[in-house]
Amino acid sequence: MAGRTAPKAKGMDTIVIKIPTAAEIKKLIKKMKEIGKIRDATGISNSDAIILIGAYDKDRGLDCGFCGGSCKSHKGLCAYTGIDLGIAIGSMVSRAADMRIDNRIMYTAGLAALKCSLMPKNVKAAFAIPLSVSSKNIFFDR
Repeated sequence: MAGRTAPKAKGMDTIVIKIPTAAEIKKLIKKMKEIGKIRDATGISNSDAIILIGAYDKDRGLDCGFCGGSCKSHKGLCAYTGIDLGIAIGSMVSRAADMRIDNRIMYTAGLAALKCSLMPKNVKAAFAIPLSVSSKNIFFDR
């Protein structure tokens, strides 16, 4: 999978990829509606498949200061966690597009996945990539 093989800072793989079950997708849709993301919940429910992708935070020992602190003192995510996650997501959606699979990157569904514990507890940032194969892109009329 393109997200797994995408390059990562210092070669440290903090990426978690999951394909939710039908029951987990129902839970995800319910949580999305609860937090007011009804349009995106509809997109998820109309999708053929969903991929959840997230990352856990890990000190890479670079002390680059990009996060606003040092590796020992920063609060929040290491900047490289977000960068690695973005590269992995970009790799996944571009590969899907190469195969003519319609897709969308949804932070709202990632947030809902975190809130209803669909990702491991150590995952600090997550997104969902719903996929669709149909005669019309279901994600286009937004």
